[in-house]
Amino acid sequence: MSLSTAVPTVTKQWDDGKVLHVIGTVAIGASPLTYQAGGIVMSFGGLINGATTPPLWCDVKGIAGFKYEFNAGTTNANGLLLIRVEAAVGTNTPLAEHSTAAIVSGVSGDTISFYAVFAPFGR
Repeated sequence: MSLSTAVPTVTKQWDDGKVLHVIGTVAIGASPLTYQAGGIVMSFGGLINGATTPPLWCDVKGIAGFKYEFNAGTTNANGLLLIRVEAAVGTNTPLAEHSTAAIVSGVSGDTISFYAVFAPFGR
């Protein structure tokens, strides 16, 4: 089976003179695409005007109850999006990582947004 990816779409970006602020949405490929332990690729490569390095900070949120964590890579094209799910209702256990199986419909159908901060090119 093929691995899913998280595809960001930039809806707005602005430069405050110190950093680039970027907001947008994220689409995650649906089943039969699969999740990979450690996260699926989320690339900002070619999307951010003036930024060639990974984001300094990135927050990803959905509305379907899943927890998303962005882990920056070595470039702005190889970051990983970790997806966490509730392991057991009513217990005091940490959130488990999505299984290495087909992406669940709650994730691929989720409304997901991101807010990222990048160091501007040349600064």
